[in-house]
Amino acid sequence: MGFFDKIKGALNIGGVKIALTSAGSVQNGQNLEVTLALTGGTAPSNIKGVHISLAEQKSARQYGIGGNNSTNVQRTVLAQKDEPGGFTLGAGEQKTYSFSLPVQAAPGQADQAGVMGALGKLNAMATKEQRAWTLDASVEVEGSIGARTSSAIVVTF
Repeated sequence: MGFFDKIKGALNIGGVKIALTSAGSVQNGQNLEVTLALTGGTAPSNIKGVHISLAEQKSARQYGIGGNNSTNVQRTVLAQKDEPGGFTLGAGEQKTYSFSLPVQAAPGQADQAGVMGALGKLNAMATKEQRAWTLDASVEVEGSIGARTSSAIVVTF
């Protein structure tokens, strides 16, 4: 193995690829069914672990005195699963994992009904509050930076 082959291996160029498949939306309180497919690269790879997580990211603008505005970003992992590795994925070989992640997102003030919901919607509009959910998957590959992917998910209340 030449010098450039080692560098390409360390950067996962021509290495393990991952593909993430899910419904794209889920009702809060239900399980999100996810399929993760690993495909081997041009050479065999030692897989140390497979990780998947569902995270919520909230951002809101905070207005300060004198125009000192800032954006507060908060990321919370709602569910995660880890599969142990310890196997070799051959060149071009494919391995598939199925996950079921429970979705337990706390509804925001804007998701409530009645007067509190109306006030929450006004607050969310004034602070430009945004909520987004992402499904993140990664594979740890020995001697490499590994592979990552993510997908946006819609959570309905």
